[in-house]
Amino acid sequence: MQRILVAENDPFANQSFTAALTFEGFDVLSCVNGSEVIATASLRQPDIIVSAAQLPDISGFEVCRRLKSDAETRDIPLLMVSSDGQNTDEPAMALDIGAEDYMLKPVSFRVLISRIKSILRIFEGHS
Repeated sequence: MQRILVAENDPFANQSFTAALTFEGFDVLSCVNGSEVIATASLRQPDIIVSAAQLPDISGFEVCRRLKSDAETRDIPLLMVSSDGQNTDEPAMALDIGAEDYMLKPVSFRVLISRIKSILRIFEGHS
């Protein structure tokens, strides 16, 4: 069973992501802030991380930077999700710092799951 780390500080979104991914057959770990994401990723080595861009203590962008610069976590793919549709540079920023994909909220769970599966197929082919 593939393990997904979901990092979302909004309780409703966190619960919704977790429920949809669990229903799809994933083992879901849930975090609510950036520090927890970094610690959990290092300790539990998820197959993929779905992280909000806006987290309360450390931004999703900084989380991505730190994970991608650490030898223990650099190969864990990260899909960033954001509610900031006004910042048109955010997708490029996320991809430039190492995120594998970027989605704007509200997300379609069908599309989210398809993107997660696509990223996992690509990474499985390179491991």
